[in-house]
Amino acid sequence: VSEIVRLGHRFCIGKERFRVWVVARKMYKIKSYYFIDNKQPATILYLHGWGCNYKYLLPFDKCTSITNHLFIDLPAFGKNEPIKTPLTLTDFANITISFIELKKLNIKAILGHSFGGKIAVLIAQKLDIKLLFLIAPSIYNKKRSLFFHIKIIIYKLFKSLNFNKRILSKFGSKTYRTLSAPMKKTMINVINEDITEQLESTKSSFIMFFSNKDKIIPYYLSKKIKKHTEDCIVYKIKGDHFAYFYNIAFISNIIEKVVEYKL
Repeated sequence: VSEIVRLGHRFCIGKERFRVWVVARKMYKIKSYYFIDNKQPATILYLHGWGCNYKYLLPFDKCTSITNHLFIDLPAFGKNEPIKTPLTLTDFANITISFIELKKLNIKAILGHSFGGKIAVLIAQKLDIKLLFLIAPSIYNKKRSLFFHIKIIIYKLFKSLNFNKRILSKFGSKTYRTLSAPMKKTMINVINEDITEQLESTKSSFIMFFSNKDKIIPYYLSKKIKKHTEDCIVYKIKGDHFAYFYNIAFISNIIEKVVEYKL
């Protein structure tokens, strides 16, 4: 299944206009997606986390029969082509919206895990999204240790002194070190992009799931997100960052009930 998606201009704002215009000149292929057509007017969109693909969320394919289900590989992930220039969180949202418009789908709810949850907030601002089911959304970063900040200072110092690239490559997480240059910059962009303003202005209902042993997106961050939303409920589940794998039945039951009541 292959579609070509081009970014539009209507989402360009202020100083970002020229940069987004340049990105818009490129054509992005969303090569893989999975659509379950239940012959319903509304569709749930599923957005996976960083380094994953749509198959990670397929266990939710039967969570409700009163909507259709759209699972996509986000740009640069899954079976999509590698990117040649860095993307921002806004780019990911705009490319996804363009794909939705191309397919003429009526997205009324989004389920997003981690990185996908952060993108979901931006999409909800631009489309009439009623429900956001967010699993460990990476909207805010956890508190960093003193050791982490010291490593950043040392890295910047070494870089300014033109240290050998081999030495510099030892810095950063395992995930970061294996990425291409455009993906490294993309990762920094999406981690550092503050979406508090968008979070506060989003009218969607937030239904969030946080794990009690998640070291990547700790449970305490749910309270920070909740402070910036009007309509939000948080469920605590057992497990790590991918705890939803062990809580499919529970989460699916919540989705089914909320969708029946609110869509």
